[in-house]
Amino acid sequence: MELTLLGIVDDSVQRKLKKRFPLPDDLQLYFSLFSSFEIPKGQIFSKASIGGQTIDIHATLEFITQSYFIEMDFIGAGWRNIVGIKFMGSILQGMSGIEKLESWGGKRGRQVVLKVN
Repeated sequence: MELTLLGIVDDSVQRKLKKRFPLPDDLQLYFSLFSSFEIPKGQIFSKASIGGQTIDIHATLEFITQSYFIEMDFIGAGWRNIVGIKFMGSILQGMSGIEKLESWGGKRGRQVVLKVN
């Protein structure tokens, strides 16, 4: 199972989300690509592929919504979402090349693929 993060949710969209949902400040928000899997909230990811390099991580899927700003309990197969990921450790240093985006159609830079096992 994997989840591809397209980019960081930009500040204007984050403000809208934080007005609607009680999101913790340490939660990182990302646009994700279409998923091939049904992924439940609470899913823990143990690997991340960034720029062709795979590293061990500990990351939890803590928040899921989509363009309608309706909170969801899982990512449905075939859907793209806005997701809140809580990372433990230093993975954020390796994610410095990820672009801030206003939507899924924005400029695409480096992507991150989160994996289970």
